[in-house]
Amino acid sequence: MDITKYRKHYLACLHNTIYEEDLDRTFPVARGPDKYDNWEKNNSQHQPKSAEIDPTKVWVASDHHFDHANIIKYANRDFNDVPSMNQTMIEAHNSVVKNDDTVIMGGDIAFCATNKANDFLNCLNGRKILIIGNHDWERKTGKLKDYNVDEVHMSYYVEVDGKEVLITHMPFHSTVMLLNENLTNIHGHIHDKKINHPRYRNMCVEHLDYTPTKLTDILA
Repeated sequence: MDITKYRKHYLACLHNTIYEEDLDRTFPVARGPDKYDNWEKNNSQHQPKSAEIDPTKVWVASDHHFDHANIIKYANRDFNDVPSMNQTMIEAHNSVVKNDDTVIMGGDIAFCATNKANDFLNCLNGRKILIIGNHDWERKTGKLKDYNVDEVHMSYYVEVDGKEVLITHMPFHSTVMLLNENLTNIHGHIHDKKINHPRYRNMCVEHLDYTPTKLTDILA
């Protein structure tokens, strides 16, 4: 497993994101892709060491947006209020993820102060790997939020049953996908929308009944 594979390609796609026309209108290019540039340059020699993972014990979910009132309407979430949304996602997570499992969180964890976001993270079982989302930066400083997670990556590459899998926040650029017919992109960012292509898998919570799903199941 090479977690650095496709990182440069993904960084490039953040600057020029083109998928389907209807998605482009709803989800434009990443906000401040220079933040990803700077993080990449500052961390290229100091990436956290990735533990070997058992794909059968890895879960994925993205774009929780804990404590975000507007996301209920924006992403057509069936909740009456923010507290019930927060509690539902915590309970759903812990109903499937055990403490010795790994969960890959595809970014945009929360819309609140970082210390409050960490309160939500501390309620969630499992070893947590963050894939950086476009809302995971501090607004004032532009620095990555100091989340209580075990690993942080811009993208994550893993091989599962002979498949090359790239896990990202924003969908990978379609032109690069054409270069490798064995590549599957598990992504977040577009919430209840969907890219109608068999090698894109949307892991946003809206598509998972707000419950993390096994990596092997989302690929099946």
